[in-house]
Formats: sequence, structure tokens, C-alpha cells
Amino acid sequence: MEVMKRLIYLFLLIGFSFSLFRFSEDGMEVMKRLIYLFLLIGFSFSLFRFSEDGMEVMERLIYLFRKFNQLKVSNEEYACMKAINFLNQDIRGLTNVSQLEQLNKRYWYVCQDYTEFRYTHQPKRFPELMMCLPEIRYIAGKMVNVPLEQLPLLFKAVLHSCKSSITKE
Repeated sequence: MEVMKRLIYLFLLIGFSFSLFRFSEDGMEVMKRLIYLFLLIGFSFSLFRFSEDGMEVMERLIYLFRKFNQLKVSNEEYACMKAINFLNQDIRGLTNVSQLEQLNKRYWYVCQDYTEFRYTHQPKRFPELMMCLPEIRYIAGKMVNVPLEQLPLLFKAVLHSCKSSITKE
């Protein structure tokens, strides 16, 4: 129902701008600005409806993206971090924790060897990468509390923020 009200309002604004300027270039410019304004108001309104968990997830994802961007994480490092994170032995209900821990350590050492070999001039790179893992796990845990219908808009906002921060650099 709320969406219908917004669409009707948008059509009224467009109709008003058309009748006011009769399809002149100025009228088209005013119409464009009204549409952008309407979209911005709609986006802001839906942004304020995010839960506290949603806002926290968004802030932490943006922080994590900037950290990955700053470190210039390679595909190999990213794959190792995914494996280490996937092989998390802290999950409740696991039956063979020791085997999972051994696999986790194996990927941990592979990632460490790779970063020390590839980035000899950055001795603190591996610890910085591994410091991202608790943040990733925390975000994953918080995302469960965000309503499913808010996730697409949340990800879009994060991607837009990250995209604009890349272009500024």
C-alpha cells in the first residue's frame, strides 16, 4: 500500500511538471530533479527503517570492505580466508572438532606461508588479514537478526558506499 502511495505521488509530480513547462527543456530538467528527489526521499525513508542490527551490519561491512581494499587482498588470500572461516571449530554441535581444527590449521599455515613468501616487505600482513576473521564472523552472526526483506537494500547501500569510496581514491 505504501508503495502505491509513493507511485501515485510520483506520477502527480511528473504530471505537474509536464503541465507547468509543457515539455520544454526546463520542464524535463525539473522533472528529472523531482524524480531524483523522490527517489532520494524514498531511499532515506527506507534507510531509517533499518533495525539497529541492520545499521551495524552495514557499518561493519563498509569498514571490512575498506580494510580489504587497503590491504589489496589477493584472490589466493581471500580463498584461504574463506576456507579458514568455513572450517570454524567454534560452531556448536560439531562432533569431530579435532579433525576440523587440523584442517583449519593447515589452511592457516598455507595462508601464512603464502603471504610471507609473496609479501616479504609487509611482515604484518598476515596478522592484519587474520584480524579480519573475527569481524567477518561477527557480521555473519548479526546478519541473522536482519529481516530478510531488508537485506537487498542493505547490500545495495553497502555496495554504493564502497563504490563511491573507490572512485574518490
